[in-house]
Amino acid sequence: MNRLVPIAFIVCGAVLCGLGFASLKSTPEALKYHNNPFGLYESGFGKTLARLSQDTIDVVWHLGIEQVNPRGHNHDHCDHDHGICNDGHDHGEEPGGGELAGTVESHDADHDHDADHDHEEGSVTLTQSQRNQIEAAGLDAGVLHCQVCAKTILDSLDKGQEVARDDLPAIHAFHQLAEAGEEEESHHHDHHDHAGHDCDEDGCELHDHDHENHALDKSLLVQAKDWFQDLRSANFERTSPFAVSEAHRRMVAHDIEQMLRRAYRMDPTDYGVYNGYYLFLTIHDLGGTPETRERAKMISRMTIEEAKKEEVDPQPWLTACSALQNLFFLEQQDLQKKGEQPPLDMVREYEKWSEYFIQRYDFAKLQSMKEGRWDAISEARRASMEEKKQFVQGTAKQFGAMVARAESAMNAAPEQPASKGMATPGENRGEGSVAAEMGEDADL
Repeated sequence: MNRLVPIAFIVCGAVLCGLGFASLKSTPEALKYHNNPFGLYESGFGKTLARLSQDTIDVVWHLGIEQVNPRGHNHDHCDHDHGICNDGHDHGEEPGGGELAGTVESHDADHDHDADHDHEEGSVTLTQSQRNQIEAAGLDAGVLHCQVCAKTILDSLDKGQEVARDDLPAIHAFHQLAEAGEEEESHHHDHHDHAGHDCDEDGCELHDHDHENHALDKSLLVQAKDWFQDLRSANFERTSPFAVSEAHRRMVAHDIEQMLRRAYRMDPTDYGVYNGYYLFLTIHDLGGTPETRERAKMISRMTIEEAKKEEVDPQPWLTACSALQNLFFLEQQDLQKKGEQPPLDMVREYEKWSEYFIQRYDFAKLQSMKEGRWDAISEARRASMEEKKQFVQGTAKQFGAMVARAESAMNAAPEQPASKGMATPGENRGEGSVAAEMGEDADL
């Protein structure tokens, strides 16, 4: 009997817990997973992380894709008769030029020709089939720098990769830099090969490096930081002298989009975070599709809605103005594809909202100055906000110019019907007006 009482309480407690969870799921206050681990998104700490992540995103995006490979690039759309190709790869003034190619020019003076391979032109040993394979690719086997270069080119051709004549100096420079790194590493650890110096003596001043003390000089925390930094560098390091494949390009682009989306979710009202994500969706070589354009519209509307909730920080109102203008450009492009022009009422509506957002920025700025918060903002960030204001303000003036041109055309020929695409007052444009989408602040 004594055992049945606690068992009964346990069963009753489990039943009550189950009923409680069931009621939560069936009510408006149901438990929902918001995919916001640790509450970081849109928190103060999350906004700081979003801004700090922009440096990493910039490096991976601009250096990791557009200029990921200074030693080679994709030649599908590249005319090698010019100095700078479409992929942003600088060949220099002469074919085969460029930063790393300049290393090859000093090769005769700085590099030991008694190394493991022969660097003299024309000294490469090739079979007839290998020579035919190289010449079939449009290359001259007689100008290959060394045997290692020939092997690298043959391996690349076997994999179906394209190799151009302009890549030859860069490929050779790649081998030279690799050898220089190996020689430097060997020099640091070789203590007994220096001519004229006897290292058998105790207390050698030149070679007594005391590696144990060097290891102890760094704390475990510093070593851990260095280790993570090396991992980060290795993740995006390019070790191939050839251009990235399309599959690799897409993989890196996917990683960048993930970082941009994560930063945007942490702070959708930050000017740089929003515009970085927007640009990726609209102008990147993987963007510009109908799907990504719709996503760009979606994040623009979300940014506007989030910025309207801001009552302290002036910057979100500039971000909202930028998002509004980006939304207009996307809708304008959609209309132009149909052979139509933006309706006059639509342009007036965007002009009104642009002016409103700029006025809200000025009001928030004055309020922060009265409360002493403006001086707490760094001088660099204040200057950055003023520059952004000048930019969005200049862009907003274009709405007024468009309205003036449209009204002038209508007044010049009032008896003629409006041009194609011009909406009459109250006409539904299909997707709904911007004012309706903005909800509570629709009536200004």
